[in-house]
Amino acid sequence: MTAHPMLVGMSDPQHPAPESSPPSTPTGGHDVPSAPTAPPSAPAAPAATPSGYPSAASSASPSAPAAPFGSPAPYGVTPRTANTGDGAGLARTAAIIAIATLALGLVLSLIARMLISTAGFGVYEVVFMVQNVLSFIGYVAAFVLGLIAARRTGGKLFAGIAIGIGGAGLLSIIVNQALWLFQGLFF
Repeated sequence: MTAHPMLVGMSDPQHPAPESSPPSTPTGGHDVPSAPTAPPSAPAAPAATPSGYPSAASSASPSAPAAPFGSPAPYGVTPRTANTGDGAGLARTAAIIAIATLALGLVLSLIARMLISTAGFGVYEVVFMVQNVLSFIGYVAAFVLGLIAARRTGGKLFAGIAIGIGGAGLLSIIVNQALWLFQGLFF
């Protein structure tokens, strides 16, 4: 039994089609020779440049079929990953971190004001320090990720939002901590 000619050319070059075996029983006492199966067509080796590496123009032809999902890319073609050169996802992440940190700071500020009246000033100081540490980490992460995303293509608006919120938040925390530490000098 031979493979259909259309299927032979469409098989994956890394996994050749198994050769069909001749029938196990002879017909009429005579062996019937089976038609030879054509090996799957292997892609021609790309021409090498003087440096010894194949050139990009000769490695993949536009008429070559695309590799199926999950199989490796053809020789000489570098697969593009989701985040290569595109800063839109990173910028969105930075903006989300900045907005979440801002919201966390606002909520903890409201809770801290209520704690002064119910639990006392000692609990307020602890909540204030926890808020500042968490906010500092969030603002630094948003600011740095925003700067990285701003240098990439795409997502400039979100990167700017992250840089703005992160920078303003860092400045606010630094000024508040300086006033808190040096309050005895000023008041």
